[in-house]
Amino acid sequence: MQNLAALIPQIAAWLAIVVGVMAVAAIVAGRNTLFWLTDLSYTFPVLGKLARFSRDYAKSDYDGWLNVEDTLCRDYAKHVAARSAPEFENNLEYLRLTYDHGRKPMPHGILLLLALLVILEGLGFSYLLGSLLSFEASENTRTLLMIATVSVLAAILLWTTHSAGHQLYRTGVLRSCFQQFQTRKSDGFTSQIVDLSEIQSIDADHPSHVRCANRVVSRPDDRGNYIWVWIAAFLIVVVAVGSTVLRLDTLSSVEAQDAQSVPAALFPGNPQPAAAAQASPDAGAGARHNAAVVGFGILSAIFIVTQAVGMHVGYRYGFAGKQGEEAFKATGGHADYWSYWAPIQHRMDVANGRLHSLQRKLEARAPHELYFGKNFFDFVREERARGARHLHLPPEDRSFDVRYAEVQASRAKPSQAPELQVVADNPSA
Repeated sequence: MQNLAALIPQIAAWLAIVVGVMAVAAIVAGRNTLFWLTDLSYTFPVLGKLARFSRDYAKSDYDGWLNVEDTLCRDYAKHVAARSAPEFENNLEYLRLTYDHGRKPMPHGILLLLALLVILEGLGFSYLLGSLLSFEASENTRTLLMIATVSVLAAILLWTTHSAGHQLYRTGVLRSCFQQFQTRKSDGFTSQIVDLSEIQSIDADHPSHVRCANRVVSRPDDRGNYIWVWIAAFLIVVVAVGSTVLRLDTLSSVEAQDAQSVPAALFPGNPQPAAAAQASPDAGAGARHNAAVVGFGILSAIFIVTQAVGMHVGYRYGFAGKQGEEAFKATGGHADYWSYWAPIQHRMDVANGRLHSLQRKLEARAPHELYFGKNFFDFVREERARGARHLHLPPEDRSFDVRYAEVQASRAKPSQAPELQVVADNPSA
C-alpha cells in the first residue's frame, strides 16, 4: 500500500490536468470565444490578416468586392448566424408551453464540479479497494485495477444520479399535467405529438396542460416513471453500506493484528508476560475504535450527500420537453428577440469595423484612387439574396413599450401566430 500511497498524488495531478483541459475545451467551444479568436487573427500586429490582406487587390467573383473583402466578410459571417423573429418566437413558445422557460442546460462550471467530486470519490475509495483486488497480483497491477474500478463506479453513480434527478423533474411535470386532466375531465391527456419544427399554435384550442403534455410525452400513454430514481437509491445504499462494512472489517483486522504484535514485541521469547499483556485491555483502544466508527459514518454521510448533489443537479438543469434543449440553443437562453440580437449585432458591428479598416489600408497602399462603397451589412443583404437564410439584418430598434404591447397581443391571439418565414430586411440597417 505504500506504493499506492505514493502514486495517488500523481494520479490526482493527472486528473487535475484532465479537468483543466476539459475547462479550456469548454471555454474554446463557446461561440463568443471563437469569434474573438477570428477577430484576433485579423487584428494581430504585423502578422494579422488585415496587414497581409492590405496588399491584395484581386477582384472577387461577386461584383463590387475584392477577394480579401469577401474573405473577411465570410470569416466573420460564420459567427453572426441568427434566426428570424418568427423562428425565435416559435422556439420560445415551445419552452413556455413545456414550462422550461427560464431553465438551462448544465453549466460548464457545474460539470467541472461534478467531475471534481467524481475524482475525490475515486481517491476516497482507492485505499478501501486497493488491497481487496487481485491478492496474487503485483502492487502496480492492483493499483491499475483499483483506478479502473473506482473510475467506473464513480462514472456510473454520476450518470445514474443525474438521470434520476432529471427523471424526477420530467415525471413531476407529466404527473401535474395528468392531475389537471383528471380534475378538469377534459377530452384527453394529449391531443397530438407536437415537434419543435411545427407552428406552436397548432394545438392552441386545447388547455395548457394538454399542450404541455403534447411536447413532453414520448408516446400517448407516457405518464413518467421513477425507474432511475429507484436504481440510484439502490446503488447509493449498497455502496454506502458496503463501504462502511468493509471499513469496519478492515478496522477489526488491523486491531486484531495490533493486539497480537504489540505484546510479542514487548516480551520477545517470553510467552507468559505477552499473554498477560494481551489479556489486559488497552485504555485507549476503545476510544480509537469509536473514533474510527464515527469517521466511517461521516464518510458514508459525505458519500450520500455527494450523490444527492448529483441528483439535485439533474433536477435543477435540463428540460422536460423532448426538444427543449434544441429550443434553448435556438433562443440562446434569451427572453426576447431584442436581447437575443444584442450580441449578434455587436459582432456584426465589429466585423463592419474590421472591413472598414481593411478598406482604409487598401486605399492607402493603392497605386491609384479606389472607392469602397460597401459594408458588412451590404454583404449580408447580397448573401440573403443568394439564398443564405441563416443570415439576417438587425431588427428595428423600437421602444420597450411597443415591443411589450406586440408580445401581449400575440399571446392574446395564439391561433393567429405568425408563420415561420424569413423576416424582411430592414433597409435602414
